[in-house]
Amino acid sequence: MYVQFCHPVTQKCGDSEGHPAQIVEWQSPDQCNYISGSVDDVVVEPLSESDEEKGVILKYTNGEKFEQGGDELGSETHIELECDKDTTLSSISWVSNDPKGDVVEYKLKAKSKWACPDPELSVNPPADGLIPPVGLGGLFLILAICGVIVYFVAGILFMKFKKQATGIEIIPQVHFWKDIPFLVWDGCLLIW
Repeated sequence: MYVQFCHPVTQKCGDSEGHPAQIVEWQSPDQCNYISGSVDDVVVEPLSESDEEKGVILKYTNGEKFEQGGDELGSETHIELECDKDTTLSSISWVSNDPKGDVVEYKLKAKSKWACPDPELSVNPPADGLIPPVGLGGLFLILAICGVIVYFVAGILFMKFKKQATGIEIIPQVHFWKDIPFLVWDGCLLIW
């Protein structure tokens, strides 16, 4: 059995080579079958929903179709990788091949330290922080809103104490802000 997790297999099987994920040789190198799904269609799921540190399942879907008993069946390969911090990769053992409708699921099992979660690599940051993750757009909006608030507070303080302004004149650039609705209206008339 030859297995590649992320690249096509380089070993030759019958007349073709380079098929994704894995090959099983039944009798000899000339009588073999690709049982894998496509490397492009791999799905990674936790081995246990309640204990994400247990490991992962790699599900290779859209595998090669083959004939069995007059029926055309598809194939998928599910590799259960159990977390074992002391093992780079154990030998891969065959679990079962279960027909599910028109697809045969080939199940394999192994242990690896690469299936263990890395506490230093946080894919999902904790949501219990002060500010939830907002991305670059959210960060830009936060900074823009803070900038506008600082502009008005500093401007009002400057106009009130330095220029001795009173009433509506303490707003910085008050004439510009009064003209905004008319400028927007002129822009709309220009466009339409």
